[in-house]
Amino acid sequence: MATSPKNILDARFYYSFEEARDFLVSINQKEREIFLRNEGIDLIFICLYFLVIYQTAEKIFKKNIALMISILPSAFDLIETGSIIFYL
Repeated sequence: MATSPKNILDARFYYSFEEARDFLVSINQKEREIFLRNEGIDLIFICLYFLVIYQTAEKIFKKNIALMISILPSAFDLIETGSIIFYL
């Protein structure tokens, strides 16, 4: 099954474009619907961890630095998740 834990994209630290494309091509319609739902949940998670990182960094650093620290990982994750949703 394409959605076993070792193959799910978000469970991996890194994957290439080819690996992502192969995974998305290999899943059936039911798995695609499940994966799309999970990506929607991931968007909520991205917003939540952005807020947590920002609030934590704001206590340690200046406001501008805290914003950069929290935006960078969130932006990369949004690009990844948005690309997958667009592809699906």
